[in-house]
Amino acid sequence: MAKKGKTTLKDLDQFLKQQPSKLVDVDKAGEQGAAPATEGDEPDAIALANLLVRYAQQEGQPLSKVIYDVVTLALESQGELSHSELMLLNTISYLDHSDSIAAAIKK
Repeated sequence: MAKKGKTTLKDLDQFLKQQPSKLVDVDKAGEQGAAPATEGDEPDAIALANLLVRYAQQEGQPLSKVIYDVVTLALESQGELSHSELMLLNTISYLDHSDSIAAAIKK
């Protein structure tokens, strides 16, 4: 339960507006940790990212919306969620509906 006098939606909104101090270089990260994919293996992260980009373009949807939907479906299909997975779902819900939440905050 939120503390009296505290607006958790405003706090969350401020937290999510923060910019990261450092972005990860996806190409370098992939070179360091990923083994080359062989035929029959699950696609690596870069191939999956490219697939998501192409799908978003084909569907005419923002990439973020496609990612939100994929992560939500994947997590919900596995049954019981950990605390961090539940927080991820809540964050996705917030980001996906940020316009309506921002309007509610202003009221």
